[in-house]
This record gives sequence, structure tokens and C-alpha cells, in this order.
Amino acid sequence: MVAQTPQAEARIAELWVFPVKGCQGLKVEKWPLTPTGFKWDRHWCIVDMTGNRQPEREYISARKLPKLCTIQVDFVKKGNETMLRLCAASMMPLEIPTDWEPYLQNEEIEARCSGFSTTDPNSTGWELGSIPSRSAGDAAERWMSAYLNRPDVAAPGTEDKPRSRYVLVRGDPEKMRSVADYAGPEAVRGIPGADMRKINAKRGDRTSFQDWAPVLMTSLSSGRELGQLMGTRDVPYPVLSARGNLVVDGLPAWEEETWAEFNVGGVFFRKLKECPRCISPNRDMTTGDFLFKNGEFCGAKGRSTTPMVTLSKKFPEKSGDDDPPPRW
Repeated sequence: MVAQTPQAEARIAELWVFPVKGCQGLKVEKWPLTPTGFKWDRHWCIVDMTGNRQPEREYISARKLPKLCTIQVDFVKKGNETMLRLCAASMMPLEIPTDWEPYLQNEEIEARCSGFSTTDPNSTGWELGSIPSRSAGDAAERWMSAYLNRPDVAAPGTEDKPRSRYVLVRGDPEKMRSVADYAGPEAVRGIPGADMRKINAKRGDRTSFQDWAPVLMTSLSSGRELGQLMGTRDVPYPVLSARGNLVVDGLPAWEEETWAEFNVGGVFFRKLKECPRCISPNRDMTTGDFLFKNGEFCGAKGRSTTPMVTLSKKFPEKSGDDDPPPRW
């Protein structure tokens, strides 16, 4: 299958679904597409109900709690039901329903789609709305709280803080966010310092617990060139760390950024903008560890073994990330 524009086409190399925000993704051969992106993509998230270790009720991402990447996900059939299964080291598997109806008896939680600092009380952060949600139940809460409060899993710098009540929530599928509320000419909120009104968002564009767009495209060609720019020879950048849903190949590096719209099998996609990147693309999306250690990237020495620093040098006009990893 290919992604096409009037001027070019690229092969769809991989499809990825990330059911729980921040946790591992699931590589699929084919998958249903919905108005909020791939079916069940980021329909679940984890929130800290106490605010002890993460901002209260904010959806937690891997940029703030890197070891979320150690939680594996899968879909399994139980009779006529499809269940979401989560697995992690030294934990029994957790299974929760994918149907919305079982959640209606559970605790109501307004999950905040935001990015506030956990260390700087003067940081303005950003908030792009919230989603009415429901807890996945007491068993899921016990599982999440037991795992994420562990010293070897907790976010750096939070290990000695009081334990948090971590709750796995499912967003109400009928009350997902409108992208046009925070991007495009009708935006009523946005990210401080970013001109979100120029983004090509329209009424009817909706998203779940993705940061702000329902589908993210990444490119293997760009990943290979990034590895070359870092001087790591035959070690390409692992584009999974960018957590894209559509992974394309066969284009010149970075050309995907020029596509205003494209279609896949007659399904048309419209570009909103390039994705602003945080610290997550510098990490291994299965361990949460940095991809580079002791001057090496995936075991290979290079001229510049930090992906985001390399990109900042390649595209200085796009470099505005104020959240670099430590010791850069």
C-alpha cells in the first residue's frame, strides 16, 4: 500500500497503534481508521489522582515517566469480547474491556490534556483541553499503582515522594476533543509562544489522548539520514522512538514534511503541521532508557550521538524545544 500526493508516492512500511498513552505500541498489518485516528489509539491514559508525583489528573506521557515504555500492550479475544491486555516485569497480566459500556459504572475522571512542569512552579506549561473519562476499575488502579510507584520504575527525582494513586482511564468516545478548539483560526486555547491559529485545523477534526493531532506520520528515509548525520554509519535512527502511526519509506529524507495532503487507498489525509518534539524521541521505546550512552548511540560511536541536538543543527529554524535531556 502507498501514500500518494499528486507529485509523489511513498510505501506504507509500518502501521502502529498506541492504545495507552506513553506505553508500548502495537505493530499491525491493517487497522480500522476512525475520526479520532486509528481505532483505540491513545483511547486510554494514566493519571495521578493525588498529584504527588505527576501533575494531578494530567495524562501522563513517556516524556515525564519514561518507564511507561516498559508496559507491553496487546488485544486478546475472550469469547465475543476484545480485551486490552497489559504486561510488565514481575506483574501478572492485566486485562480490561475495550467496549465502553462496562466503564459506565466506574469513577468519573476529567483527564487533563496538558503539559505542566513537575519541578518548576513558575512554569506556565500548556493545556489543550480535557476529556471526560472513566476509570478502568479497582484492579487496574491497584496494578498501575503497584508498578508505577516502584523505585525502579518511578520518574527520575520522584522516587522519595509520597506514593501516588495511579489510575488507568478510558476517554469517553462520544466526548473526544475538538482540534479546532486549540489549533486553527477558531482556537480558544493553545501553547504559549506558539502561533496555533495558522494550523490547517477544521471543525470536525477530533482527537483522543494524542497530544493534539489524531495521526502522526514518520519516515524511515529520514531516520536513516538522521543516523548518517549523527555519524553512526550503518545504525539508523529507530523511528519507533518518534511514535508515529504511519511509517513511510521510499521518499527522500524529510520530504514528508512538504506534503500538504495525501491519500492512502482512497482515504484522504490533511496535514496540520510538523510535530513539535519533546524528549521522548531520544529514548528507547521498549526500555525508556536514553538511546545514547557514554558518547555512543545504540553502541555506535558518532560525531553527534544525540538525535535532537543533531536535528537542531540540521534545522535551526525549527529548534525551539526547551526540554533537553540532562547532560546535553
